[in-house]
Amino acid sequence: MRRACSQSSTFMLINALVKNALAAALALGLAGQLVAGCRSAEGPAPSELVPGTALPVNFPAPVYALDANPPSAAAFALGRSLFYDVRLSRDGTVSCGSCHQQFAAFAHADHRLSHGVDNLLGTRNAPALQNLRWKADFFWDGGPKNLETLPLAPLTNPVEMDETLANVLRKLNGDATYVQRFAQVYDGKKPIDSYQLLRALAQFTAALTSANSRYDKYIR
Repeated sequence: MRRACSQSSTFMLINALVKNALAAALALGLAGQLVAGCRSAEGPAPSELVPGTALPVNFPAPVYALDANPPSAAAFALGRSLFYDVRLSRDGTVSCGSCHQQFAAFAHADHRLSHGVDNLLGTRNAPALQNLRWKADFFWDGGPKNLETLPLAPLTNPVEMDETLANVLRKLNGDATYVQRFAQVYDGKKPIDSYQLLRALAQFTAALTSANSRYDKYIR
């Protein structure tokens, strides 16, 4: 009798342990589904929020990988504002967009030679800005080798924007709106520095993708 009771108690204990284990497993499974559901509810990937940053199916792997500078709508908008801001030049008359005109594929269509501050003429016409993520070098002579450091050349060239990086940063840090926008993109880090400035500009220029020409459509 005692043995039967002992066996019965053992079976009851095992049954309880199994039920508890099943309940725990079920809870973990539901938790996993909830986490997955939350992740899917976060919305599209960053590249889908910024036009031009998704990889075209008929393009090779880019030279400039976006995972090193993940795109976001706020960073793209910040980079665009900087691209068209004449305050980046010495006398406040020339922006990146002055020589890279959107209606002309971001080239300088109405002049044989691009001109900068004080209406000074350069030695070349500004090249078009498109598909820069797939380029290993830039300018007509292939001088700059990195998309993020590329803006340093026109910013400091005496016949283009003729400004110093220190002065550009001083102007940006003196603008409360820019300070707020940079802080939003770069996790509240202050003051604005060259690292943030150049990466913000790259957010915009990296998204200038041309991938829907008749040739692209034929290849696809």
